[in-house]
Amino acid sequence: MKSAAEWRPEVEDVLDSKLEEFRMLGYPKVTKEALWECLCNHVWKNSQEGLKLHRIVADIFFLQPGTYMNYMARNAYRDNDLLASIQAIAEFGKKADSVENGTTQEESGGNKQ
Repeated sequence: MKSAAEWRPEVEDVLDSKLEEFRMLGYPKVTKEALWECLCNHVWKNSQEGLKLHRIVADIFFLQPGTYMNYMARNAYRDNDLLASIQAIAEFGKKADSVENGTTQEESGGNKQ
């Protein structure tokens, strides 16, 4: 068994797939690095060592936008650039509202105000 960091090169394609999914759901600012940080620091925070490949792949595919958003919100309180984090979370929330309503910002004519 390897650590999460040791498995990273093996799961790049899986991360790419998850990133594409997030972008298709209307979250274009999410990065592969941010997804990996969320997985390492939130999902696997107590079990970084001795992970099996099938668990890592399953956890990547199972990662939901809500889990990612909660992770980002918690980090906003710890982040030195609090304003930038708050803006990122607000943007993420606007995208989530659009997805729930079945529209995108392009379809609704831009930002809701």
